[in-house]
Amino acid sequence: MNVEKMAKFAQEKGIQHQYSNPTDMINDPNVDVIYIATPHTFHYQYIKEALNAGKHVFCEKAITVNAEQFDEVQNLAKKKNLILTEGFTLLHMPLYQQVK
Repeated sequence: MNVEKMAKFAQEKGIQHQYSNPTDMINDPNVDVIYIATPHTFHYQYIKEALNAGKHVFCEKAITVNAEQFDEVQNLAKKKNLILTEGFTLLHMPLYQQVK
């Protein structure tokens, strides 16, 4: 991670807080929702960490690498009454044109 580039980007965009460590962001009490856009092999780890910290989670696809991981995090979200959703859009998929 290039902390200098991150700080420059944050300054240009008016972003008040930057995190070089995902756990610091997840544990920030001022953060309500965690957006996960890491490579999908890291999704499960960060979803669990965020849900256990009481955060809602928006995760890019594929949300997990297998059904067992998904079932676990989905059940954790339900247990904690949190939203867990996947960033999946049908807009550019052939199925969307058929439905439309």
